[in-house]
Amino acid sequence: MPETYSAENVIMTINGTPLLAPAEGSFITVEFAEEKWEHAVGAQGDVTVEENLDKTGTVTVTLQQNSQTRRLLDSLYRNGNEVVSTIKNLNSGGALLTGYICTGGRVERPDGGEEYSDELPEIEYELKFAKIEPLTPGDD
Repeated sequence: MPETYSAENVIMTINGTPLLAPAEGSFITVEFAEEKWEHAVGAQGDVTVEENLDKTGTVTVTLQQNSQTRRLLDSLYRNGNEVVSTIKNLNSGGALLTGYICTGGRVERPDGGEEYSDELPEIEYELKFAKIEPLTPGDD
């Protein structure tokens, strides 16, 4: 039986509030500041695998311009409040397939101001986190 995917089964909360009115297409991107593993090669070819403990990263959310989530993100940005977020992909029959818990974050306002158009524009926010850790099945 083929697997199915629905964007409705990707759920993000920001300080406990669900992400509302995401934009069409790619609406959540998780990027780590550094790769987890690095290889150090000695002069004679000996290889040591180093674990990078940097867990910082950025989550970019793309919203419809009229998304209610903008009020929350603008308020968090303006007040400098800490952000805690969870991202869950429940496209495995409602069970957690993949996800992240993000802590120690702050909101960055989008560059370049606003766009107004006869079509619904999109707006991006960057959430910079001190720690992004993967969730595993059973964490839901």
